[in-house]
Amino acid sequence: MTHALDRGPTPATLADLVPQSAIDLDLSTASNKRQTITRLLGCLDRSGVVLDCPQALEDLLEREQRGSTALGRGVALPHAKTLGAQQPVLAFGRCGGGLDFDSLDGKPVQLVFLLLVPRTRAGLHLKVMSTLTRHLREESHRRALLEAKEGGAVRRLLGEVVIQR
Repeated sequence: MTHALDRGPTPATLADLVPQSAIDLDLSTASNKRQTITRLLGCLDRSGVVLDCPQALEDLLEREQRGSTALGRGVALPHAKTLGAQQPVLAFGRCGGGLDFDSLDGKPVQLVFLLLVPRTRAGLHLKVMSTLTRHLREESHRRALLEAKEGGAVRRLLGEVVIQR
């Protein structure tokens, strides 16, 4: 099967990487970083896009140990290059009250994007991360994600963000 990022002249968007079932608008029951990562990974696993969930979790937590993936401004981007994924995939979660993610700015995280990329596609890892971080610098983009009422609205917002090639 051809992945959205490999389809040629048609630009891929962030929405192309997010299965509908990998959007969780209420991460309030996750009380820490590990629970948040585990819960979002579970969303991806249930959508059928994860080859090896324990391997993917190990890779995500190992990456997080090297340094927090909280970007500041209420955003975290836990990510890993892993053998546990067959294609690049992204999950999105929202923690209304905020969550301690060891952010450099000391602020709680409300928006979490979890990215898995196969180790064989490491260059794509950087392209997706760069696209996401550039997009989320804008307060209006973060606010729109915080105010989205349902997963379809999140997908529409992410569908407007073209992944840099």
